[in-house]
Amino acid sequence: MNRIQINLKCGNHVNILDDEDLTKDQLSENLASLFSINNVAILNTNTTSLIIRPGDISFIKVDKSDESEKAIPEPEQVTPSIEIAEDIITDID
Repeated sequence: MNRIQINLKCGNHVNILDDEDLTKDQLSENLASLFSINNVAILNTNTTSLIIRPGDISFIKVDKSDESEKAIPEPEQVTPSIEIAEDIITDID
């Protein structure tokens, strides 16, 4: 299984897991063709489809992924807690 990391010029990146039986070199050659496309590129795996403008790509990194790693963890969402403080105002005459 290969992990594809597409780094964008804006600083963000996209991680994709590809479970095809391609070697890292074969997959890298296939992905290199993204840079020669003018308008929009579509990258499909068994679980993910990515539509991207090749001009937005800064670089692509391909490496082997562990077989035990089935999904890339999502960032933790933190739910803010809101506390309401009640004040008691009294008038003293």
